Amino acid sequence: MLKTRMEFTTEETVILERQTLRAAAAFEEIFELLCKVGDRTGREWCPVGSDSEAVREIVDRLSSELGSAYLNRETIVEAFGNPSNWESSHADAE
Repeated sequence: MLKTRMEFTTEETVILERQTLRAAAAFEEIFELLCKVGDRTGREWCPVGSDSEAVREIVDRLSSELGSAYLNRETIVEAFGNPSNWESSHADAE
């Protein structure tokens, strides 16, 4: 079966571009914040292993809760604070 590229209207293209750039900027801002938290705490954001989640995975999981009472500051902080996503810095290991 031959697949053809999806076509978007000009309006849809503008919205896709704008929202994609916003999302990319938001991901970058979250990652920069996590790096600052790591510098302050001596730990490094390093989601590796079966119990950890990358920024994208956390945001994707939480986005399914948009509009629900479950999605609040506490659950967001809990998701990013998961110890499986953080490891001690090399300075602490020495």
